[in-house]
Amino acid sequence: MVVVILKFHFSPFIPDFPENRGHQGGMSEVFHRTVFPKFEPRVKDSKWCSEPRPKKVCNGHKVMPDMSGQITLEKKEFPNKDGDLGGDKRLPKGFHNRVRAGKSVGKSQIIEFVKGKPVVLLKWVGKNPKLPSILLNSHTDVVAAEHHKWNHPPFNAHIDESGDIYARGSQDMKCVGLQYLEAIRELKNSGFEPIRTVYVSFVPDEEIGGHDGAEKFAASEEFKKLNVGIVLDEGLASPNENYRLFYAERSPWWLVIKATGAPGHGSKLYDNSAMENLLKSIESVRKFRASQFDLVKAGLKAEGEVISVNMAFLKAGTPSPTGFVMNLQPSEAEAGFDIRVPPTADPKSLEKRINEEWAPSSRNMTFELGQFKQKVDMSGKPVLTAADESNPWWALLEGAIKKVGGKVGRPEIFPASTDARYFRDLGLPAIGFSPMANTPVLLHDHNEFLNEAEYLKGIKIYESIIKAYASYNEKPKDAQEKMPLILQIIDIGIKVYYDVLYFYPLGSANAHDTMMKEFHSQGKTIEDIAEILKTAPLHPSTISVIKSAYALGCDLRIVSDANLFFIETVLKHHGLMDCFSEINTNSSFVDEEGRLRILPVLT
Repeated sequence: MVVVILKFHFSPFIPDFPENRGHQGGMSEVFHRTVFPKFEPRVKDSKWCSEPRPKKVCNGHKVMPDMSGQITLEKKEFPNKDGDLGGDKRLPKGFHNRVRAGKSVGKSQIIEFVKGKPVVLLKWVGKNPKLPSILLNSHTDVVAAEHHKWNHPPFNAHIDESGDIYARGSQDMKCVGLQYLEAIRELKNSGFEPIRTVYVSFVPDEEIGGHDGAEKFAASEEFKKLNVGIVLDEGLASPNENYRLFYAERSPWWLVIKATGAPGHGSKLYDNSAMENLLKSIESVRKFRASQFDLVKAGLKAEGEVISVNMAFLKAGTPSPTGFVMNLQPSEAEAGFDIRVPPTADPKSLEKRINEEWAPSSRNMTFELGQFKQKVDMSGKPVLTAADESNPWWALLEGAIKKVGGKVGRPEIFPASTDARYFRDLGLPAIGFSPMANTPVLLHDHNEFLNEAEYLKGIKIYESIIKAYASYNEKPKDAQEKMPLILQIIDIGIKVYYDVLYFYPLGSANAHDTMMKEFHSQGKTIEDIAEILKTAPLHPSTISVIKSAYALGCDLRIVSDANLFFIETVLKHHGLMDCFSEINTNSSFVDEEGRLRILPVLT
């Protein structure tokens, strides 16, 4: 048995009660959101429900496999307006009846962090719910489709004579969400009982950043209660026989460059016009793009390992009733670029390039940059999911795929962005995987399709994965070899912020008790103190390591010169209370005046 003693230090603080908190500005995100039509939510429910709701007519396009191995198509109307970048933002009516089709998948819960944008959560309870759970995540929205450029209507789920299912979302990622449900239904029908609890989540708005979906879900108290140990999310199709697994992803940088200059007659030649300056920038960007693309073409790097730059829009000219005024050089011109930066790249170098080469002020250039900066761990390294034997979840995933005859390619960085980043930023292992081999990559493309045989094969693969994950309960024999990982949490420093007029040096229970007296005299309640304690920054990697050590069977104990109220409040807030068998610290209680008292026990 490995016994890990955690030492908590509560460091000096600065005032931070809500009334004294300043407003902090952030980097402006440069993108255009579509205004979606409003609607009243069909269901608003915060409790787990195991009973089916009254049956309603399903109005979504679903491809449901029967167990004979044939695909049966259900064609129903599913509102998805061409201008809606977020696509089917709301869940189709009858969605919950579908997930309960046949034998029930499990209990259901609907959470609305933003009105009209429900997160649907399904729960299959394991025999040992104290073990970290499994989260199978997928998004319900899709991007728009240009109907006239498709061979078949994009929302009819047409199946041709080859078994190819043409539908928007067939690859990204309606297939995966349904495969989760069918795999669980098959496992339940077979009598399999999971050891770990399995959750399936359906979130909105991934295609427009996931800010009202997965981001809010991952940051919520509801999510902390799930005690998630591993997250599976979407991957990409593979043109060959090897399935693709993703351990990280590139961060999107959305750049808008604006050039200004004096207007002039269309026949005049002069320096530093807006169009000339912008074209120079575009050419500089093009050369950089080509240098990165050459590395991919030469096979030296994968697509996710280079910085990609693609022009998204070009705006210039003076409109006229018939088009544009042709004999007038404009005074302003803009270009927008979608940049994707891998976690292995140097962001400061790219920022310098933008400032000095792509949008230099010396050429009357300005720019706006919307960045989703890569999160880093305590050592300053990018937050990645381990893609080797050190991560049991990765090894289990590879083994489960191979067990049913699948082949796995080398680990990759996802070239775009997915909701997995929000879970990975919490320090959780998150793996991107969509079981689509021998399939062209067609997400967001015309004529997106997935072959029915590949779809059905994916269900069997997820059966194998879920069974392996939900059965994982082994405590490694080489627990001592895990000590380098565990040692990361032995000396945790937590900075706690308070609203206080005087600075009290910490270091003894007497000082804490005096401080509580001062707070009480200012009218601060124990609830106020608890709320501020919850803002104590505990690094996501620390939370992940504590949960990993607990899952490995380590006996975690705390020795601290703080006090029981402080420590229990912080641990409960972060969902870590059950990870510790013992807390040795100064005692605390609330007296008859409602004041928090702290008495010295440890010296």
